[in-house]
Amino acid sequence: MNPFSSFGAKLKDEENIEVIVAKSYNSQGCLKFYLYDGDKLVGELEIVSKSYSSKYITYQLFNPYTLCLGRDYYIMDERNISIDLDVSRLMQLDKFVDRLYSNEKMGSSYSKKGTTFRIFSPIASSGIVMIQNKEKKIFESTPLVKNDKTGVFEGYAKGDFTSHNYFYLLKINNRFEKVMDPYSYAVTLLSHSSVIVNPKDVEVDLNLDKLKPFGTINDAIIYETSVRDITSDLNTNIVNKGKFLGLTEEGIKTHNGNPVGIDYLKSLGVTHVQLLPIYDFQTTNDLHPEDTYNWGYDPCNFCSPEGSFSTKPDDPLNRIIELKMLISKLHENNIRVVMDVVFNHVFNMETSSFEQACPNYYFKYNQDGI
Repeated sequence: MNPFSSFGAKLKDEENIEVIVAKSYNSQGCLKFYLYDGDKLVGELEIVSKSYSSKYITYQLFNPYTLCLGRDYYIMDERNISIDLDVSRLMQLDKFVDRLYSNEKMGSSYSKKGTTFRIFSPIASSGIVMIQNKEKKIFESTPLVKNDKTGVFEGYAKGDFTSHNYFYLLKINNRFEKVMDPYSYAVTLLSHSSVIVNPKDVEVDLNLDKLKPFGTINDAIIYETSVRDITSDLNTNIVNKGKFLGLTEEGIKTHNGNPVGIDYLKSLGVTHVQLLPIYDFQTTNDLHPEDTYNWGYDPCNFCSPEGSFSTKPDDPLNRIIELKMLISKLHENNIRVVMDVVFNHVFNMETSSFEQACPNYYFKYNQDGI
């Protein structure tokens, strides 16, 4: 709504709003500020204090009005110039957070007749899911309907959208933001878009029947390793070095005749293998993994397999299939799989799909809001 970058307005807590105005806009300072909910005037805000810097005037305003989630608030001065009000701070208030809950399945749920989409964003006022064809052109746009009791947006797109890309447009703080699905089963090359997955397209026999009955926890012998590390030795004949499939290759030995890869795991007699992060992580390029050395503790998309571990990183479904082939091969040899997941942080909070979908909700802040 506001074309002027000289303005900034954010909610500090329920009763306090900070507005920053550039002196280049109004060197004398603003006299009044009004709060609007869409086109409806809520009321005038009291100027409690103001401070000056070389370029800006910062105002502290008192807000006596009750604010709600999912509204498009903005501030207007006496000159009829408006600025979007960032109300993300509301998502840190217990009275909202404690009441928002849903046990519905999030993300995209595919069927041949249509796909259901759900995303949690109580702070958003509206939402759309954009579906792209393989040429990355917008093929379908479907409005999302919000459940105010749970904060979940839901939409249903009719048609067979298997393997189509998609993303959300959520209107947050008066602006539409492009958001990847935090619950994506698959993502495109370099993690640019989410992908709709038909479960039948990635079916692999996981050989669960080959796993022998397991006794107590005390019987577990767990070996932790990285898919990349255990398959990348240049002195072996593993074909798919650094890949999921590399850990399925059997009968490979070192020049000294020692077993490597999955045969090494079998020789140890372990009951479980804990794989260092196999989900999509940030600082390894899918096409050039050799440029960096990374164990994957910089999460990007938790529910999607890492592209650099796939022989076809540009094929989102192939990543899933090859990971399942690895798990199947380990099960075939009576080795259970533990997934090393780091849910307590992401690589970059600001660009995380969680933060984009619902600012100030998923991450911990101190009392100063940092």
